[in-house]
Amino acid sequence: MTMHTILLRLPQPHLYSRTRDFHQDFGRALSVSDVIVVTDIYPAREPPIPEVSGELVAAAARKRGHPAVTYIREKAEIAGYLLQITRPGDLVITFGAGDIWKTAEEFLNLLKRG
Repeated sequence: MTMHTILLRLPQPHLYSRTRDFHQDFGRALSVSDVIVVTDIYPAREPPIPEVSGELVAAAARKRGHPAVTYIREKAEIAGYLLQITRPGDLVITFGAGDIWKTAEEFLNLLKRG
């Protein structure tokens, strides 16, 4: 069985400005994974910036030639999506500054229910 890494990235450097300024770097850093699932920005201490979203990070990874990048704006949809695309032995990594840990728990609960 071949294991692949699914890296779930909630671009929660938790600032719209940071995502705007560093989305190319985030896309490059995420490209080490086999599969990238990007969701939206955790809205901490600054208001949204028009046209700045997690899609910028996903697009940057795609621009680098990554073949398996998905942008899912609504976190509530991510656990179900992961359930569809993961296989036994896969490694799923979640990280972010906000509440992405809730998505990880939801995914684990779905796995337990089988």
